[in-house]
Amino acid sequence: ESGSGTSASKSKARLAAPVRSTLIEEGEWFCESSLWCSWAHWGTMMAVRMSEVLAVDTKAFAAVTAAHRLVAKRAHLYGAAFVARLNQEVQRSPVSDVQQLPFEAIEEMARCTFSPTAAARHGTMRTPSGMSISFRSANSAYGAEPNHSLEEASPKVSDSQEPVPRGARTVEKL
Repeated sequence: ESGSGTSASKSKARLAAPVRSTLIEEGEWFCESSLWCSWAHWGTMMAVRMSEVLAVDTKAFAAVTAAHRLVAKRAHLYGAAFVARLNQEVQRSPVSDVQQLPFEAIEEMARCTFSPTAAARHGTMRTPSGMSISFRSANSAYGAEPNHSLEEASPKVSDSQEPVPRGARTVEKL
């Protein structure tokens, strides 16, 4: 039945899982996690009105970012902060493709990591709200993969049998 959130297959006479939808408004975004860690998307994005979508090729983003020393270092700091915060959030609730972190947290991480003094920080960074973010990278070669892979620090988001990092939750297929 249309609009009920479930569907029945006459041939198999079973109900599909309920469909959960999230409306993304102007100024919101989705799938940022795919820029900073290994990410599997679940579900289908569908426009309900005329929309514009900006798609970023993650490999091209990484290549262009790595080609610029200062940009690479600051993007690395932001990505590590994003993944650390995402790992904190996944302990509270399941993650989604839709803007997982509160806007204020993202704004604060961006302000801290892209400030003039952020590029010189190593070890632990403390944001104004008291959030502590540890950086384990000892690699100073820009354009190379950092020693701590963001994929290793990321929550498990696929249904494969690969090991899940300690403290991470497995995201269930909807």
